[in-house]
Amino acid sequence: MDIRILSVIISATVAILIAVSNHFLVEPFKEKRKWKKQQLSNLYSPLYALISARIYLVKDLCIQRKKIMLGSVDPSLILSKDYTHEFILKNAGYGSKVFIEAWSNYVGSFLPKNEVTLEFVTTLVKDYNKLKKELGQEYNVEELKTGIPEVIKELRN
Repeated sequence: MDIRILSVIISATVAILIAVSNHFLVEPFKEKRKWKKQQLSNLYSPLYALISARIYLVKDLCIQRKKIMLGSVDPSLILSKDYTHEFILKNAGYGSKVFIEAWSNYVGSFLPKNEVTLEFVTTLVKDYNKLKKELGQEYNVEELKTGIPEVIKELRN
């Protein structure tokens, strides 16, 4: 076989391999990373800040009673329960299945509020830190393990 034909075949094969690997390996990885960034910026980061602020409102009471509670202020303000639920509803598409289930239980459960509040907060905190870890960002190891936010770290065992 002529060397020119052989070099054309090898070049074409290499080009096809590169295109296929880019399509099936590189692009899905980039899309997955992009999705995780969107989850973090559109739902988990703002909600983590909001929940931390609501816990901070009742921090002393949480520590005294040794349980997680979410404080609330005037319903027209950002630190209200209604605003939190509205925010989650608008951005629920970015939440993990486990998070959405925990939030649904928190909103509509007849179980004692302490149990569902704990499940909701710990799921949020763990998902938030897990995403940060997967994206190579700085995260809190203790929060990832326990699900207890830094604002009430006194409740960690």
